[in-house]
Amino acid sequence: MLRSERTAIPQSVEARLQRLAAFSKSPTDFARDDLVGFRRPLAAVFALTAPIIAAFVFHTAGIGPTVKTAALYTAYVAIGLVIVGRLEWPRLLEAYEEREAAKKRANADLKCGFSQVNHLRQTRAPMFVEYDHGVLVLADAGDLRTLFFSIPADDRDPRWERYRGGDLHRRDWRWSRLPVSGEIYRFSTLGPMIERPRGIWRVSSIDEWEALHVSFRDPQDGDLLPFAFDDLAERVSQMVEAAPFEPAKKRKRKRGVRRQPSRVRA
Repeated sequence: MLRSERTAIPQSVEARLQRLAAFSKSPTDFARDDLVGFRRPLAAVFALTAPIIAAFVFHTAGIGPTVKTAALYTAYVAIGLVIVGRLEWPRLLEAYEEREAAKKRANADLKCGFSQVNHLRQTRAPMFVEYDHGVLVLADAGDLRTLFFSIPADDRDPRWERYRGGDLHRRDWRWSRLPVSGEIYRFSTLGPMIERPRGIWRVSSIDEWEALHVSFRDPQDGDLLPFAFDDLAERVSQMVEAAPFEPAKKRKRKRGVRRQPSRVRA
C-alpha cells in the first residue's frame, strides 16, 4: 500500500533549485560566456599558448616583435573563436535550452513550496523490465494503481545500485519527490526481502520500448499508473519476451536511450 505526505523541501535541494532558477542569460550571452571563458578545448589551447609565445618572442626579439606577435595572435584568437562558435553553436543552443527548461522546473518547484514523501509497503514482488540502458519497474500500489519507475543504468542513481544489489526486492520503499517537475531526489529501501521473480523481462528493440511507453500512457519517473498491477503485468508479458533472471551487476553500465525528465539525487 502506498502512503504519501507533504514535507518541506530540504535546504540543500532548495539551494540547488535557487541556483537553477537564477539562470538569466540569452542564447547569445550564454554562447559568448562559454567561448570567451575558454570552456571549449580549442579556445582553451589559444588561451594557454598565448602567454608562452609572447614570453618567448619578448625574450628572443624584444618589445617590437612581441607587440606585432601579440596583435597577430589576437587576430588568430578572434578568428578561432568565430570558427569554434559556428561549429559549436548547435550544441551550445541545446545546452542553453536544457538550462532554460531546468530553470522553469526549478521555479515551479520553488513556487509550490513543498515536496512529497512516499512510502510503499509491498506484499508481492515488483516487476522489472530491463532494456539496454536501464530498467523499468512496476510495483503494486494498491487501489488498482501501479507505481512506475524508469531507472537509468547510471551509478549516480541510488536506485540503480539497489537494483543491482537486489535491495529493490525489499518490502518497504521510501522516496522523496518534487511535485511539479517530478524529480526524485532521495530513495531508500528497508525491511525484509520479498519473493524474487523467477524470470526477468527484457526489451529487445526500440519498437518494444515505444510500445510499452504508449501502453503505459507515456508516464514520468515515479508516476502512479491508473491500472491494476495484474493487468499491466499481463500486458507486459504479452509484449515483451521473458528471460532467466540474471543479476544486473554482471552487465556494463550504459546511459539511457532517451533523456529522463528527472534525476535522483542523494
